[in-house]
Amino acid sequence: MVVASALARYLLFNMQVGLYWIELKSLLFGWPAMAAPLHAASNLDDKRLRDSLAAAFLRDPHAYAGLPASRILFVVDGFRYPDAAAAHAGSYLDRGRRALLEKAMSLGYDAIDLDPIFFERHRRTGERFEFARDGHWSGAAMAQLSMR
Repeated sequence: MVVASALARYLLFNMQVGLYWIELKSLLFGWPAMAAPLHAASNLDDKRLRDSLAAAFLRDPHAYAGLPASRILFVVDGFRYPDAAAAHAGSYLDRGRRALLEKAMSLGYDAIDLDPIFFERHRRTGERFEFARDGHWSGAAMAQLSMR
């Protein structure tokens, strides 16, 4: 039983062999390891951006939360590094996050763009803000944000 195997659990959770398996399949069989990132130029699509901004969560989050707009804060992650932002200027992700920030503030919500916060620390320390094997925030990102 793989589910009951301590070795299998150790390999999956501690050694993250599942991530290596995805990469191995990609190398052996030519399967894509992951979907194209949102900052890729091929994802640039005006209709997709308009549809995203028309989403109900942006139109009326105060109704979902039961709070006035002045009590809701959008925290918007982004590229995290100045070089990445420059390389992907004008991409779907770049345009979408700028539009989200503008739209949220125009509707009376507060919004924080995390890129300037991460850019400043990265310029100073050279630190990375995500784990090496995935894009989730690392302890360095959490530490930077907790200082604000």
